[in-house]
Amino acid sequence: MSLSDFTLIGKDDVYDHVYLLYSDSKLNNDLGYYPSKADKFVIHIGELDIEVEQSKSGVYSMHGTGTTGFYLWNVSPLFAEWMLYHKHPLSDMFNGCGVVVELGSGVAGVLASTLSTRCELFVATDQKHLLKLLTKNIENNRQPKAKTKIVEFDWENIEFGVSNLESTLERRQIDFVLAFDTIYNSFLLDHFIAATKTICNENVG
Repeated sequence: MSLSDFTLIGKDDVYDHVYLLYSDSKLNNDLGYYPSKADKFVIHIGELDIEVEQSKSGVYSMHGTGTTGFYLWNVSPLFAEWMLYHKHPLSDMFNGCGVVVELGSGVAGVLASTLSTRCELFVATDQKHLLKLLTKNIENNRQPKAKTKIVEFDWENIEFGVSNLESTLERRQIDFVLAFDTIYNSFLLDHFIAATKTICNENVG
């Protein structure tokens, strides 16, 4: 399976899809975060039960560390289920690949906890103040034979993040870069794009 198996679509196709999606669906006001009021809960992804600890107080912190990364959002569990239990060209390419890097993993670490069994190494990254709870969630949900690493990577300090990745990867090349539920503040968009382009284009590893 290769990239030639995918169909190239244009911007108009994306706009049409989004229009149909939102014109035919009743919108809710939760912004897309996972529908749980508790700081600790279990989500079910196929046969897997994933224990999640999040921090609603962390989202609204007044100490400059408040971020949406302290919540679990909806798309990561959906993507994990799609990759694990559905056969398609992307899952064929992903299964058995080498290094996967996720940008903006958040504290839940759902993709690291579920997809790490399908690759040689899964690297979850995020800001420093999220890593303690991210590490806890990944350890609580570690699957047999899964190999994961956790790396500090702040998109506003790309050089430092890339240096951390290089130290972790030890010259290994990145095969996939994942990012879901990452942008809820337009200020971060340029930083996110720059970070993504850097690790995709440079010989990181």
